[in-house]
Amino acid sequence: MDGQTAPEWGPLKNTQSSQEALQALQAVYDEVEALYHQSNRLIERLYGHGELSLGCRTLLIALFRNGAQTVPQLAHARSVSRQYIQRLANQLTEEKYVEFIDNAAHKRSRLLRLTAKGEAYLRGILQQEVKIVRAMVIDLPVKQLQTAAQTLRAVRDWQSKELERLLSAQEGELE
Repeated sequence: MDGQTAPEWGPLKNTQSSQEALQALQAVYDEVEALYHQSNRLIERLYGHGELSLGCRTLLIALFRNGAQTVPQLAHARSVSRQYIQRLANQLTEEKYVEFIDNAAHKRSRLLRLTAKGEAYLRGILQQEVKIVRAMVIDLPVKQLQTAAQTLRAVRDWQSKELERLLSAQEGELE
């Protein structure tokens, strides 16, 4: 943090999360991290090491679903740094899966879009993944999977709001 000390975070108006809630949240974080790394290993096994990372796959899917976007838009939607998205974009540009095009709304922030080659490549890998997933025996109830997805979304939304609240309060103390 550029030589600064870590900020002092305090509870909101004499409230504090219970130890049980903190432990449960840590368990969620641990499972999400483990699932992320397991997914990365699966992608590497399917497509070869270094050929397609989970981040590149996710970026291709975002462009396929939502159309051309700027690097900052893609980074914001994924809650990652612009530099991370730029590295992925550069890698995918070298492979000719994506390209930068002019942005009528902003002269300096170009749009990133899928190329025909990128769309064909993405459709191919998604077809391969569908075959694998269809062959898997999913012995978890659909309702449980839907609840898990909803819960993770709620945790993500809550975390975003809480971090914004804490960071805003921190900035207010510095003024």
